[in-house]
Amino acid sequence: MTAEHVKFMNDSHYYEGEKVSFMKTGLKIAGLIFKPENFDENKKYPAIVVTHPGGGVKEQVASLYGWNLSKKAM
Repeated sequence: MTAEHVKFMNDSHYYEGEKVSFMKTGLKIAGLIFKPENFDENKKYPAIVVTHPGGGVKEQVASLYGWNLSKKAM
């Protein structure tokens, strides 16, 4: 395992993504979108959807994964 892998796994200093919400069967669903630093809204990018586990804390699970994955986007 490289130092970069260890940093990726342990880096917990992230920004909270862009807040979004939508309605689904009368329920307001909230989420966060994480974009790479060099994001260009005129380009197309692959996407990953991470759902939050029922008993977890968003800052320790889904948001942290989303932030780290957005940092690795090319």
